[in-house]
This record gives sequence, structure tokens and C-alpha cells, in this order.
Amino acid sequence: MQVVELDKDCLIYIVDDDTDERMFMAGGLHAKGFNNIKHFLNGEQVVRNLRDGKVKPGIIFLDLKLPLIDGFSVLTYIEDIDKQGEIMVCLMSGREPSWYSAISHKYMLLEKVDLRDLGDQAYNAVKYLLSK
Repeated sequence: MQVVELDKDCLIYIVDDDTDERMFMAGGLHAKGFNNIKHFLNGEQVVRNLRDGKVKPGIIFLDLKLPLIDGFSVLTYIEDIDKQGEIMVCLMSGREPSWYSAISHKYMLLEKVDLRDLGDQAYNAVKYLLSK
């Protein structure tokens, strides 16, 4: 079995207006050695940061229901600025939306069901995305 070395310096954005969810996700990633994590409370903050363009994240965990600019609009913006597909996006929702199957080949979905599992779910998503 081949062991894949994960890039623990990968810049990870967590975009979620729920503080507890952000903290549980970041805590799970920190526990596994991922420390390059930025938090955003709404879509406007992350779009502004991406527009600045100084640093590009490797992975974005993107909640779909966000204040100011919703997750769908943020996703459209990411697609517009990242034509090469270098930014990996993991969508977050309380349950799998009916339309998800149409884009499941392109984006991973993290279902936020149990707050206590979010850290492990985030780590498993990062592990999967970085091994692609």
C-alpha cells in the first residue's frame, strides 16, 4: 500500500458563520498537524480575501448558507478566478441537497450532522483532497 505524504502547510480556508462549527473543524485539523488555517464568517470576507490575490488557498471548506454573500455566489466567484482548478472546494451543508449529484464529480460535500464529528470529517476531507 502506497503512503501519501500530506502537505500540512496547505492553506485551508473555513468559511462558516457558525463559530462552533468552525472551531470544531479547525480543532480537528490542528490535532492532525494542519496549522495554516484561516477563518471567515461570511461570503463577503472570503471573496474580498480571494480578490486581494496575495495568497491562494489549497482547500476551501464552504458553507452554502452564509450571510452577505451566500456560498453559491462564492463558489461562482471561485470558478471565475480559478480557471485551472487549483483551489479544491468542499461544500458544507446540513444534508445533501437534491441538486448535489449534478456537481458531485467536481466538488466534495461535507454533511454537517454531528458537531462532535466535524473535526474528523474535515480531516478526512483534507486527506482525500490532498491525495488526489
